[in-house]
This record gives sequence, structure tokens and C-alpha cells, in this order.
Amino acid sequence: MTTQSCLKQISRAMGMAGWGFIYAATFAVACEFFVSIKAARYVMFPLAEGWHAVHAASLSGFQNLAAAWLPSVITGPLFDLLLAWPAWVLLGGLGLVLLGLGRPASGNAPQQGSLRRLSMQDLAWRGPGAP
Repeated sequence: MTTQSCLKQISRAMGMAGWGFIYAATFAVACEFFVSIKAARYVMFPLAEGWHAVHAASLSGFQNLAAAWLPSVITGPLFDLLLAWPAWVLLGGLGLVLLGLGRPASGNAPQQGSLRRLSMQDLAWRGPGAP
């Protein structure tokens, strides 16, 4: 595997993860919207609450890992502040960053008009060694 093909795979994976975070942020916005309509007031879902509802063990594991590897200035008030933000803000922001990093380089993007329509002959099996 060449370095360029490896970088393309990493870029593709980052793009797919970015779309996953965008979908999760959209789901979080929809949840906030419908709960707020039912309550007749704005109801915010912090990231910590949503993460705890989905998988509490991974939240505590992430907090323990961060406390072990990062300075207490970051893991204390800053970490708590980030976990108190709305889930859709952090998930959407992370998704946009990953989508931006997973974008193909401008030199690798297909040129306009370079894609042509496939015909049945293009899809037909020609046998081994055929061009």
C-alpha cells in the first residue's frame, strides 16, 4: 500500500466520521426541538447528559483517561465547561472539522465534465486480461 492510497483511506474515514457526527448533531437538535415544544420553553441537552444516556461507562472512562494524561487545569473547569455545552454544538463542530480534514486535496478532485455516463458495454464482463 502506497502512502498516497493510505492517506486517501484516512481522508475517507475522517469524512465518514464527520458525517456521523453531523447526523448525531442533527438528532440532538431534533430532540431539543421536540422536547422544547412539548415543554413550551427551551430545553437544552448538555453533552454530558446525552453521553451518559448513551453509554455512561465510556464517559467516565474518557474522564479518567483525560485526568491521567492532561493537566488538571484542562480536565477540571475546562472539561466541565465543554460537557455543559449543548450536544449539537460540539457534535456539529467536531463533524465540520472532520469533514474539512477529510476533504480531498484540490489536485485530486475530479474536474468538471471529466465524469462520463456509463454504458452497458462499460459494465459488461470481458474476461480475464481484457482491457
